[in-house]
Amino acid sequence: MIEKKDITGIILAGGRSSRMGTDKGLLVFNEKPFIQYSVEALQPLVSEIMIVSNHTSYDAFKLKRVHDCFEDFGPLAGIYSGLKASKTNYNLVLSCDLPLVTSEILKPLVENADL
Repeated sequence: MIEKKDITGIILAGGRSSRMGTDKGLLVFNEKPFIQYSVEALQPLVSEIMIVSNHTSYDAFKLKRVHDCFEDFGPLAGIYSGLKASKTNYNLVLSCDLPLVTSEILKPLVENADL
């Protein structure tokens, strides 16, 4: 199994929120912002968590925030930006709007990544 020290968690929180009209990661579900669920799901599995976003509002989470290298190019540009900033060979990429994600859901991905 891949060790925690070899995995970075990357949360995509960029975008213009043009369809939603507000920043999805900061929407509240059960008294927590959506992005907090992704953070909590990643914490037991990775050595570092970074948020890919140009929005300074995510600094409140006290995690490394990485700017999108290419603005307005969608999630693929966010993934690129996160991978470029990562220092590990393995990375677990999540969206900021997954309030039902848990470590238990993600753990099999980590356990089987090197197969």
